[in-house]
Amino acid sequence: NLENSNNQRKSEQERITREALKQVQEHVDFRDDCAIVVLGEGWNRGVIGLAAGNLCSRYHMPVIVLTRENDVVTGSCRSIPGINIHRMLTLCRDDLDHFGGHEMAAGLTLYADKVDDFRKHLNQAIRENCDLNCLIPVMEYDELLRAEDVSLAMIEMLDRLEPTGQGNPSPVFLFQDANLAQARPVGQEGKHLKLSLEKDGRLIDGIAFSQGEFARRGVQRVDAMCVPTRNEYRGVVTPQLQVSY
Repeated sequence: NLENSNNQRKSEQERITREALKQVQEHVDFRDDCAIVVLGEGWNRGVIGLAAGNLCSRYHMPVIVLTRENDVVTGSCRSIPGINIHRMLTLCRDDLDHFGGHEMAAGLTLYADKVDDFRKHLNQAIRENCDLNCLIPVMEYDELLRAEDVSLAMIEMLDRLEPTGQGNPSPVFLFQDANLAQARPVGQEGKHLKLSLEKDGRLIDGIAFSQGEFARRGVQRVDAMCVPTRNEYRGVVTPQLQVSY
């Protein structure tokens, strides 16, 4: 039952994200807009936050995904460092029925006839109150990773840092100037990327979730943002790199 429910959730999340991406491509002006606001009819309110997170990671911009039921619109927000989305919503409170959240994520409701005004005022609030340099993606890592460091012993040490999350983020390493020995899409519809990275005479396997399209780019040398994790196959446990970018 849990597996079935999770598959339904993933299917709905992918559908909403796909429809939202189409709106972004058709209506968002990346030269002028400081936030992405998309609106769908009947999108599942329990899933729109996950879709907002996907779009926020993809475009490195604050994202508000709205779903309409009759005249009432419910929304979920995800933001980036440098733009306090709760403060921006406070500056747009005249357009909203109610809202709540924190610096990086929030929820809101408003009436359908206020959506256009809200979109306009949100962009204005960000433009006037935030340093727009934060819209330029910056990737931070904790330490350079050497090929010789990748081991089950290192992974055991990293386990001691858990639980990770807000306030205690998972460590991120930079695996620099590696040869991309293999890259192929795996999973349903080739959504994920299975790869092998070669450096200092050592070949290390890796997995990059939701990055299957990278296999078609023909890249040979890469810098990878990653964290060592365990891979178990047929009872054999080996270290691999979980690549975030």
